[in-house]
Amino acid sequence: MMIRALRVVGVIASPFVLFAFWSLWEVHQVTSFCEDVHQGASLGTLPGLAARHGIGLHWMNGSVFDAQQRDWVFFVPAKSTMGDYTCAVHHDKVVVISAKIDDMR
Repeated sequence: MMIRALRVVGVIASPFVLFAFWSLWEVHQVTSFCEDVHQGASLGTLPGLAARHGIGLHWMNGSVFDAQQRDWVFFVPAKSTMGDYTCAVHHDKVVVISAKIDDMR
């Protein structure tokens, strides 16, 4: 009876444990990518960098103008955090101005 109860608990807990590991892995990928994006880097180098870190290239196509900082920015999120953990890459459409983690968790 005890073994059966442990199996049930294991089956119920498995998705939560797997999600936690997946989320940690995604946060690691975004953090590593963001740390490797350096000021002055050409935007043309970012797709290769993103591929090395397992980041989808489509995030780089969504630049928006940041009126407060007067530059362009795109966000690379850890999808499992529903946008609460992102790398904000500011640029002037040619080179990177800055890249930093925005953590709203």
